[in-house]
Parts: sequence; structure tokens; C-alpha cells
Amino acid sequence: GAGVLNGTLAPSTPKSFLTTKDPAAGTIATAVGSGYLGAMMKWAGYDHIVLHGKAEKPIYLKIVDDHVEIKDASHLWGKDINEATDALRSTVKGNSSVLCIGPAGENQVKIAMALIDKCSTLGRSNGGNLGSKNLKAILIQGNKGIKLYQEKKFLEVVEKLRDSALKDPLRDKWVESGLYFVFSTWLKAG
Repeated sequence: GAGVLNGTLAPSTPKSFLTTKDPAAGTIATAVGSGYLGAMMKWAGYDHIVLHGKAEKPIYLKIVDDHVEIKDASHLWGKDINEATDALRSTVKGNSSVLCIGPAGENQVKIAMALIDKCSTLGRSNGGNLGSKNLKAILIQGNKGIKLYQEKKFLEVVEKLRDSALKDPLRDKWVESGLYFVFSTWLKAG
């Protein structure tokens, strides 16, 4: 799923969500990742993608706006996430986003990761879920953009949020370390 403000200029909103039965814990869980996956989903016209069942052979899902295809991924099976992502991106012109698994996911390792755009995890164990469906990857390219209601008002709010973020007294720490700079506070809190 794509967050409500995904694909807009609203700051800190490029989140994608995957809800599954976690193979490591056995619970129903939602994982969160970043990257361009959610924006591409929204720009292609989708809020959510629902997958069920298992393909007979390795596949990938290719979405380019309204055109959705289930494609053979046999040539990608066994490749690492970087190689497979690059190969998939080469099949479309322009910007795209790829959610992909590597050999650990293909072999349904319970802690196998799925990566968005070779850099953002979508949870810490969802690679095995995708592998259990024989799903190597999801390639999405959205070209339609988003139409905003009261666009001028929306952009005014975005500008205020941006200005506030730039004035945050901890901004340098957020930029330098992200969430890591608050670990000491979390440790003190137990």
C-alpha cells in the first residue's frame, strides 16, 4: 500500500506498507519502507496491490500506469537484488521503482529482506513471503501524477511544514544520523 500523501510534495511521506503473516514471528504485521515505490504506485493510479496464491514458476509483476502484466522471472531467479533491480529497470524508459528479493527470499529464509530501489527495506522478513509466492519483484512506473484538491492551499501547508523542518533545532542531527541519534534516549528509557 501507498501512504495517503505519497507522490505529493508533502515532506516525510514516501512510505510504502506491506501487511503479511510474518514468517519469523508468525504474526500478522505491517512493514514500512521508503523509496519511490509508493509514489510510483500513486502516479500509476493505485493505492494498494493485493497478492494471493502462488505462481507455478518465478514471476515478477510489471505495472506501467494502467498496463499490468505478470511476467516470467526465470532469468532473474538466483540474481541478487542489485542485479535483478537493474535488469528490471532497463525494461522501461524513465523513472521506475522496484521491490525485489534476492536468493534468500527465493529460498524462503525467514529473515530474508525485500528491498525497495536497492536501498530501503520493506520490513526485515518479507523476502521469504514474496519468495513463497515465486514473486521475484514488483516493477512500477507511474506517469499520471496526482491531482490535488485545493492544490494552492495544499502547497501553502507543505511550504509551512518545510520551513518548520528547516528551522528544527535538531535538524543537523536528523540529517547526519537520522533516528540513530535518539538511541541513547531510548536506552535510558529502557
